[in-house]
Amino acid sequence: MFPAKLGSIAASGFAQVCSQIVLSRAIPGFIVEWQKEMIAPLDLLDRILNTPPRIIFTCRDTYTGHSVKAERIVSHRYIRIVRGRLTYRVDSEEASLGEGTILFVSKGSMREWKVPKGEFCENLWCEFDTPGLKPDPHALYYADDSRKALEKAALTRLLKLWKFPKHLRSREHGDPAMPRETALLMEGELKASMARFWTSAKAWASVAVPASDQDAESRAHTSVHAALAWMEENYRKPDAQQQLFKEVIGLSPNHFRLLFTRQVGASVTQHLHRLRMREAMNLLRYTSLSIKEIAANIGFNDPLYFSRRFHEHWDIAPTGLRK
Repeated sequence: MFPAKLGSIAASGFAQVCSQIVLSRAIPGFIVEWQKEMIAPLDLLDRILNTPPRIIFTCRDTYTGHSVKAERIVSHRYIRIVRGRLTYRVDSEEASLGEGTILFVSKGSMREWKVPKGEFCENLWCEFDTPGLKPDPHALYYADDSRKALEKAALTRLLKLWKFPKHLRSREHGDPAMPRETALLMEGELKASMARFWTSAKAWASVAVPASDQDAESRAHTSVHAALAWMEENYRKPDAQQQLFKEVIGLSPNHFRLLFTRQVGASVTQHLHRLRMREAMNLLRYTSLSIKEIAANIGFNDPLYFSRRFHEHWDIAPTGLRK
């Protein structure tokens, strides 16, 4: 049984799906076209609603003259632009996005974004993982939330739940940082918002920035694709990097490292670290494993070293989530 509070949130959210369909629109200045060969949005929605998502992080931030270099992300991004504009790029597709736009960026996408110098952009966003959900990593999905602002409100509620008060946190040593009721409330909010989004979402491609031969070549390199798939399944092993080069890669290590960094936007070591930190956050918030057990579970032999790397990555110590 869901808590009564969760029932009301989920019920109201899904009722809005039936009564309020968010209209999608073309992004100004770009020609937008439906990609029929991609997985249909309603098929993606069906998978999301039938799989428990793991919410890794949620945030509201304002950026001025900021940019993030190209990187292959290890979890899904669900973003609502609150104010301002930014330029977002996935592989060869690029567009200038404005206030009210919602976008979904799939795990595995090679993305980069920037806010031009002298301009600003305020975003609400959620980072999450859903096992088995594999949309096209070379596509952006978007919708328009400017009239009703339903997803702005939903992501704001999700953020408040993510920052739940300290007095609600589990007090017993070793208990999950996230109480079960809070975790279920967050799942209900995200799924309700996803339902509204995917009933109107479209995949877009800008004809203004065609794919280059170099993009096509980097996409097609099978060794990098094989490495990414292997790392996703084996990042918990302490010797994962050594096994990767020994068992999977059929190229010289130096040549492969160059290809991997060019296509992924990070070194093998950095990408492996991102996968481990994603799982560490999940285990800390949703399980009762001790910090020592979590470190061992994701390939760290030294829990103190794990704690230091976790703090560097998430800007909070593992113990800070359990207090």
